[in-house]
Amino acid sequence: MSNKNKPAPFELQKEYKLDDAPKAVTTTQRFDSVWDALDFPPIEAKKLKIKSKLMIAINQEIKDKKLTSSDLKKQFNISDQLVAYLVNEKFDAPSIDQLLEVAWSLKLPVKLNITHE
Repeated sequence: MSNKNKPAPFELQKEYKLDDAPKAVTTTQRFDSVWDALDFPPIEAKKLKIKSKLMIAINQEIKDKKLTSSDLKKQFNISDQLVAYLVNEKFDAPSIDQLLEVAWSLKLPVKLNITHE
């Protein structure tokens, strides 16, 4: 992946003050994404990255097509609960499967790129 396609790293700074130290010490950690910076197990962080990318693409498509909640329910046969998740951008609630089905219903091309780390 070239550097211009790679997202900017996320920095997390922590300040520590030891009882006997004259001043606080600040450490900075760099992460590829906010999901890596949060305290999720690695596999959960990867799933959240996938879900967030799907949600962003779906919500952009909904805005671009000026679709309403009613449109999503009727034209694309999306459940009330899933529409509520999409409209309120609650990406932690729907499953990756549900998000893929919505993306495909909206005719979004979804590519899966598997790399060996």
